[in-house]
Amino acid sequence: MCLSLLNTFGGEGTEVWSLTESSLLQVVVSIQGLVLNDKPYYNETGYETMVDKPEGRHNALPYSENAYLLTLRTMLHLLRRPPRGFEEFIKEHFRHRGRFVLGACNAWLQGNIVDNAHATEVSRKQPCSAGLRLALTKVVPSLVAAFTEIRAEGCEEY
Repeated sequence: MCLSLLNTFGGEGTEVWSLTESSLLQVVVSIQGLVLNDKPYYNETGYETMVDKPEGRHNALPYSENAYLLTLRTMLHLLRRPPRGFEEFIKEHFRHRGRFVLGACNAWLQGNIVDNAHATEVSRKQPCSAGLRLALTKVVPSLVAAFTEIRAEGCEEY
């Protein structure tokens, strides 16, 4: 797995995009493994040494919160302007998953770090930031409207 496939930083051999050998699957697996995880901060070049260190813990939370907000905004963009040919795929996905997205947002709004959308011992010790909660109060209504428009399951309670 390597984000240098996207030319975000240098790499060699199979770490860089090759028109003849690389695949979209490699890109998706790299994004999933390196970005879409609970602690993407530590996958930045050089930051892996910060795991379990005070500075790493201090920097990881805002980094993860920003990644979460960017993911929510990407969802909104996909719902509003889906790539041609993927319109129904995106609608169908969010019809089934929208309520879980809103449930996670609701947990964050209550100040919990989300693992399974419930407060945990860890989240009580290190709640999400007030800045994230403020940003969510602006993005969640747009998500609710977008999910309602596509008739997403279970979104009525939001």
